[in-house]
Amino acid sequence: MRNKEIVWDLFIHITCIIICAATGGMFVCLAAVFLTALHFLITGLRYRKIKKICRDIDSIIYGNYSVDIADYREGELAVLSDEIYKVLTRIKEQGEMLKKDKIWLKDSIADISHQLRTPLTSVNLLISMLSDEDIDYRKNRK
Repeated sequence: MRNKEIVWDLFIHITCIIICAATGGMFVCLAAVFLTALHFLITGLRYRKIKKICRDIDSIIYGNYSVDIADYREGELAVLSDEIYKVLTRIKEQGEMLKKDKIWLKDSIADISHQLRTPLTSVNLLISMLSDEDIDYRKNRK
């Protein structure tokens, strides 16, 4: 079994049932069997819900942000689900902010590049004109 606590619970319940059967209390033994079955039914349902939360988290990790994780109504699983939903919301917000920052950075770099190209082109043109040997000294001074 995956969960050691379930194995431990099962051991305790079976031991109690054996003790009840050995002491001859048939009603107590049947009640113990019923309560054991009920306990494992409830535990199984809880672990199914936990497994679903784990699958949803895994789905979110791989980029599926449309997972509805807030579908629990009460108890510790609802609190856990609510906290995961808060984290998911924060991740979405940060993702959007990162996209906006990336676009702003791209536009800023393009603008800086354009701003640098214009004076560099002018300087390059002047250098090529000054390096021309056919231009006389007076034109070079201007």
